[in-house]
Amino acid sequence: MYTSILLSPFLIYNQFISSPIKTLKKSISLSLSLSLSLSLSLSLSPID
Repeated sequence: MYTSILLSPFLIYNQFISSPIKTLKKSISLSLSLSLSLSLSLSLSPID
C-alpha cells in the first residue's frame, strides 16, 4: 500500500515529464535543422 503511494509520483514523473522532454528535444532539433535549411535555401536563391 505505502510502496505504491510512494512509487506513483515517480511513475507519473516518468510517464508525463520525461517523455515530453524527449519529444521536445527532438522537435527543437528538427525545427533547428528546418530553419537552417530554409535560411540556406533563401540565401542561395536570388532575391528580386
